[in-house]
Amino acid sequence: MAFIAVMDSLKSLIGGYTAGPRLITALENEASVATSSIPALIVDVIKESINAVSDGTIAQLAPRANMSLALSTAGVQSFIHPRGKHELAFFSDFLLIKTSKQDISVPYTAINHLAIIDSIPKDTKGRVLIFLHIDKTAGIFNGKSPLHAVVIQTTATADMSLPNPKGTGVIKGKAVIVLCKVFGSMGVSASSFISPDPTIFQSAFKAAAGVEAYIKAKCGFLFPMSAGLCFLESPATFIPKSAIRCFEFARANGASVTFDLFVHLKDGNHQEFSQIDRSELGPLQSYIKNVGLIIGAPPDTDEEKDEEQDAGNGEGDQAAAAAATVQSDSDDRESDEDFDPFAKKRKRSNHDGDDKEEEEQGESEKQEKKKKDTATTTTTADTGEEEDEDNSSKEEDSDSDSDSDSDSDDDGSVELVSEDDFSTGQLQNMIDEEKTAL
Repeated sequence: MAFIAVMDSLKSLIGGYTAGPRLITALENEASVATSSIPALIVDVIKESINAVSDGTIAQLAPRANMSLALSTAGVQSFIHPRGKHELAFFSDFLLIKTSKQDISVPYTAINHLAIIDSIPKDTKGRVLIFLHIDKTAGIFNGKSPLHAVVIQTTATADMSLPNPKGTGVIKGKAVIVLCKVFGSMGVSASSFISPDPTIFQSAFKAAAGVEAYIKAKCGFLFPMSAGLCFLESPATFIPKSAIRCFEFARANGASVTFDLFVHLKDGNHQEFSQIDRSELGPLQSYIKNVGLIIGAPPDTDEEKDEEQDAGNGEGDQAAAAAATVQSDSDDRESDEDFDPFAKKRKRSNHDGDDKEEEEQGESEKQEKKKKDTATTTTTADTGEEEDEDNSSKEEDSDSDSDSDSDSDDDGSVELVSEDDFSTGQLQNMIDEEKTAL
């Protein structure tokens, strides 16, 4: 019984090789092998080789799958991605695409969406495309390139007959219907099946399901659907609605006959669909509204704001550092109590004012001295020389009395009289009063 289990494992591992079936036959026909460890050792060596290839330890082709172990096979089918004609088989846990160089195994659990595209703009052959959106985290590769989409091509009139992979009998009918039934029976959720809906989006060109657009230099068709955006044929792309942050239109308000559509994703990346005919602007805006998404450029993230600040508003780190230095100096000056930006000007102005005041004071003193000289001359001329001493004594007494009378208030305080108020006329009155008293 153990020998039979080992041989079944060996068949699954090497049945796809050209020499695999011959080795299995030789082992089964050799009577002594049934009691030896040779088959088990071969299985261990092959498994070790597979692990070494997956780890990158050795560069060796992995064993090809044994198609006889498939639950159902669809024969050779036309593929858009990976492009070419390849064998298609359904195993218990995965879909197998057998190319000329390798086997590509796609677990059914890795199929997020299965889109049926049967209304292709400008198509005259009645093509129908089955788009399998593969989960990026599944780690499936086509050679060295990650495989995120499988696109099977058939026609609306093509027929197909496949063994029922989950029972007896045969599934017959149109190829696209048969394949969808098989996928459903193998565990692909019914909610994963999607297709264009005219109530969600309808092109301005003959009410088609998609619009012509470009990804870089590759021309294809963009199919807006309720679950997301599908682009065909190359590069085969699917953007789930759940991954979309917002939509942004470029060149939509100018005189150009085309515009560009930017799909901003929640992971910070974006996908551009360019050179879309201007007539499709309205239908695309309606689609975005229908699926409840947002139109407009995404707001700046904190990281982008930090980068702009570090860039010094376009002048680089040096400009930012210089601005910081100027601000620091300004703060120091404003906080310094002794700092006065107008001190020099004020000091100069005060100095000029002091000089002017001194000059005016000197001029005033000159004028008063001149007044006193004039009064003395007048007194001498009127009274004569012999009366000088008496007059002087009396004048001093009179001045003293006059000062006492005029400058003293009732309360005994003294009122000062400036020299400017003592005029020549007042002096003459005083002289006349002295004469009258004599």
